[in-house]
Amino acid sequence: MHRFETIRQLESSARTYASSFEAVFESGAGALLRDQSGREIIDCLSCAGALPLGHNHPEVNDAIRRFFQSGHVQQALDLSTPAKFEFVKTLFETLPDDWARRAKIQFCSPSGSDAVEAAMKLTRFATGRQTIVAFSGAYHGMTRGALAAMGNLGVKSGLGLGAGDVHFAPYPYRFRCPFGTDGTETDALSIQYLRNLLADPESGVSKPAAVVVEVVQGEGGCIPVSDAWLRALRQLTRAHEIALIIDEVQTGFGRTGSMFAFERAGIRPDVLVLSKAIGGGFPLAVVVYDEVLDVWPRGKHAGTFRGNQIAMVAGKATIEILRRDRLDAHAAQMGALLVDGLREIARAHPEFGDVRGRGLMVGVEIVDPSSDGAPQDGELARAIKLEAFRNGLLVETGGRHGAVLRLLPPLIVNRADISAILERLDASIAQAKRGRGPRGGANHRSDERDGEAARPVAQGRSALPQAEPVKREAERRRGLLKPAFLLLWLGETALDFGSALMSFALAAWIFQKTGSAERFSFAVLSAAIPALLLTPVAGALADRFDRRWVIAGCDVAMAIMIGALAWLLFRGALAPGHLYFFNATSAAIGCIRMPAYRAAVTAIVPRERLTQASGFTGTSQALLRIAAPLIAGYVLADYGLKGIVGLDMLMIAAGSAAIFAALLRAAHAIRGVVGAVDASLIEGVSASFAAAVRYFKSVPMFQGLAAYNMLQESLLLLSSVMLTPLVLSTHSSSTLGLILTYGALGGLAGSLLLLVLRIEARLMSLALFADAVLAMLIALVGFSRSPAAWCAFVFLAYFASSASSACTSALWARKTPREMRGSIFALNTSMNLAAMSIVVLVGGVLCQRLFEPALADGGAWAPTVGAWLGTGKGRGIGLLLVLCGAAGCVASLLALTCTRLRHLDALVPDQTHDDARDLLRNGVAVT
Repeated sequence: MHRFETIRQLESSARTYASSFEAVFESGAGALLRDQSGREIIDCLSCAGALPLGHNHPEVNDAIRRFFQSGHVQQALDLSTPAKFEFVKTLFETLPDDWARRAKIQFCSPSGSDAVEAAMKLTRFATGRQTIVAFSGAYHGMTRGALAAMGNLGVKSGLGLGAGDVHFAPYPYRFRCPFGTDGTETDALSIQYLRNLLADPESGVSKPAAVVVEVVQGEGGCIPVSDAWLRALRQLTRAHEIALIIDEVQTGFGRTGSMFAFERAGIRPDVLVLSKAIGGGFPLAVVVYDEVLDVWPRGKHAGTFRGNQIAMVAGKATIEILRRDRLDAHAAQMGALLVDGLREIARAHPEFGDVRGRGLMVGVEIVDPSSDGAPQDGELARAIKLEAFRNGLLVETGGRHGAVLRLLPPLIVNRADISAILERLDASIAQAKRGRGPRGGANHRSDERDGEAARPVAQGRSALPQAEPVKREAERRRGLLKPAFLLLWLGETALDFGSALMSFALAAWIFQKTGSAERFSFAVLSAAIPALLLTPVAGALADRFDRRWVIAGCDVAMAIMIGALAWLLFRGALAPGHLYFFNATSAAIGCIRMPAYRAAVTAIVPRERLTQASGFTGTSQALLRIAAPLIAGYVLADYGLKGIVGLDMLMIAAGSAAIFAALLRAAHAIRGVVGAVDASLIEGVSASFAAAVRYFKSVPMFQGLAAYNMLQESLLLLSSVMLTPLVLSTHSSSTLGLILTYGALGGLAGSLLLLVLRIEARLMSLALFADAVLAMLIALVGFSRSPAAWCAFVFLAYFASSASSACTSALWARKTPREMRGSIFALNTSMNLAAMSIVVLVGGVLCQRLFEPALADGGAWAPTVGAWLGTGKGRGIGLLLVLCGAAGCVASLLALTCTRLRHLDALVPDQTHDDARDLLRNGVAVT
């Protein structure tokens, strides 16, 4: 340790990382460091995020070696050079296309601090205003101007730095809400605070030149903002003509799971600050900004070392590797594994109060669960860090009181690396807890600062309401059946029961009145087309308005429609045309209601219980499918269609009351982002559609899943629709009821199996296999003519369909961002409805005008196709089902051969990191 001691004696007392990690690091490769003793250490710091490819990446080293051998200049101020040209070209190709076309770049002195200062100087000069709005907990660097925008008072103490022209707003820190709430309304309150600050002429804050924000506060504790909050901030700054500066010094270039952290929200900043990873491990910092701000004069911002050619060469090579190897997507996948593993550790160690982050920028807030309010425990966090280093793991602390373990491994880590990180961290917390003895003060300040953002903001307990992880963990074990979910489940079951009665009765009534498969398919189309047109509006309503009132309004409208149908029926004036109109209107109501309802369910059901919740819902629906045909047949026989309508009205009244009671119990979780933005409904629809499209573009595998689902749903709907005329063409409605009852029993069996097995892994593989089986069974239904065979095949088909539906529903709920679910569900439904409408229309016309006549007794196809399929009534419909089954089977088998789609649930990270916390605070437990 001679060299270490010599360095320690000679180096300033302001040193940071060297004061914690007593070693001389001699070499590194990838995610591994080696000290002078030869000990290997996993690097979960990556030089504060400056090494996205880890240490000594061979391609980067080769690029640097070739540059040295070329004889090109190594320092060039801001002169034009080949290296600079290639770097700028590569960077602008990496920026979002629409923004790159109007962007300018400023090279700064080689640190993020200087780039932040340049960004603030730029916006002040361009706007003629001086005020800057920053956020509590922010870290923007260590130079004077950057320090002024830092929320950490400890670092600024003794330097004579007042607030000056920088004003601070509360950062949306949900785990410890700055507004004293439980965290569910933090985003909306934060935006409202800013809105009032900017609009109030007596706020004491002059109109700002810029708002500067980190999408994920790094040194502040790895605290991410939501996409909805960032979009609302962008809209607010644009409305007030204030420049938005996004500091991506640490988050840029794949760290958070997208190339730039702001991209996930679909916004564009006015100014983007980049450093660290942009130089591939060498010092480089730039500001990229909208060309409208490019008004400062020559020499307004300069620096000797802004032309580091070595950094430009390394940066170009690094960016190209990041893009080529899709390391942003890889970071999202590995980050999801890391977060899931840390949450497993938290089950045994309640000191892990909150696990959060984005991509491979992850934080674990260490708390003292034995104290009231679970305050931060910086002392234990430091002890864990030191034990981790002894165990061969390099992590750092940050955040308030230095109580957050920060993990920023290189983006090249693999599953084995993640497992090793988790194992060493698990051992380290156990060792730290054993070694500390009786607890000291949970907010004890350590003697030496553990990194630039680790000094406490103030001594003693925070005055803000604190989270309660121990209480949450206890509630997590209580089970799924909380009052909110029970009421929602029972209420929806009542509505489904009434709908099932009406569906059976009206389907039988229409076909018996018309006797035409084509006219029967028109009844389905009359429902599909209005739903297709209105579904985009539904997504905006679900995400941007109070979901309680959306659902309640739809239930009232449906009650009015049933009342109108009853009035026509009792007057004896009901005709097929009326039912087409009823189908169209009720479908429009349902399509508006469904995204809001689905988003509400996923908001009050914890992520890890979504498959079980699907099982509960599937069980109730299966029971209804068993009972509804039998009950409908009995009621139709004794009381006619009037009895069915009366029962449906009763179910609507009871179900709506139960559902609204459930929504009131979980109001905060279900509301969506109401209050966060000001926008018209048309703007909301556009934003909703655009956000969903951006999500699908950012997750290519979900594009494939959506296309696959669209095909399978269309074929399944056509098969389901044509089952009724297939049976009724040769048998009675009682036979149809019996077959549907067997199908419902199969669906119940599939749902119960999921409830018992509680499958959480390989959901996509299971869904694809179930779809293949389902398709083969549909073909067998088409081949068959016997009611007994139909009962058997339909039973098995519903069994497979139930399993597939539950798995895919859970995947959509787990993998989509919570604040965008309504929009995504609506877009997905729109695509499915468009495909279904075409398929059902074509299928109905083919049956009526081609298949049925061709396979009639003596028809054109009777000697050929009829020889193995049979001839007579219903055989054309049977042929259609055979073709549907064959197409579905081929699609499923092809999907099973696609490795990435088959492993989608492992490759696409969960997007519900905050759900469990929010749900517990609204009456639903996580177990």
